[in-house]
Amino acid sequence: MKQAMSAFDLRAIAHELQAHLGAWVKKSYMPHYEQVVLRFNPKDADAFDLVIVRGRRISTSTRDRPMPMSPPPFAMLLRKQLGNARLIGVEQLAFDRLLRMTFTTKGGDRHLIIECFGDGNVILLDENDTIIQPLTHATYRDRTLKRGEAYLPPPPALDPDGLDVGGLAAILAASDRNLASTLGGQVNLGGRLANAVCDAAGLDDRGLVGAAAPGDVGQRPRGPLLADGTAVPHQRHERRDAVGLDSCGGDGIVTGEEP
Repeated sequence: MKQAMSAFDLRAIAHELQAHLGAWVKKSYMPHYEQVVLRFNPKDADAFDLVIVRGRRISTSTRDRPMPMSPPPFAMLLRKQLGNARLIGVEQLAFDRLLRMTFTTKGGDRHLIIECFGDGNVILLDENDTIIQPLTHATYRDRTLKRGEAYLPPPPALDPDGLDVGGLAAILAASDRNLASTLGGQVNLGGRLANAVCDAAGLDDRGLVGAAAPGDVGQRPRGPLLADGTAVPHQRHERRDAVGLDSCGGDGIVTGEEP
């Protein structure tokens, strides 16, 4: 099981979870103080758990797991706010390791923000994007995560899927680093994908950026890329090193078993 997820992983998970729009939240659990589990009942599929490990990963699971008899306060809040809620939206915000899940409830829409960068966080918002409760309170230079504050995501990172040849050419022209470092850092592909792109284009990953033609570097399958270089269907839906997906279950959803 991988210890961290990339923005490409989050994009793929958002796409896969959209197949379960309309599923109902049966219950919320916290088997561990850094782990949140939402149990979903899809209309035409078996129930599954969405397992969120704060700051590390999101996965689905169908195995039974022991749950505490006395839920922590955050789990109780989720049960109150999301009990019998219906999932109506899943999206990756910008190109960040940040997932936004939207639910419809009797009390209005609710949003669950899952931040998978840094120390991570799980944040429940109301219909106006006001924070009902974060799993962990935090204060940063440009935003505060605490009850009653308006939720502000981090500044958006460059989305490589939105780059055209002209935009890529401008980044290459302004870079003083080698090709792989430029693609990995400034284009936000991460080291693994940057090396794969260089290899596929027949370019020296340690070579000078000036030796690369933007058209050569930019040739890739249309639509968002998974971390192994394969494409997922294009849709509109963050910035750290790219790593591969763990595995896919029979229903196509990203899966992984937690300890």
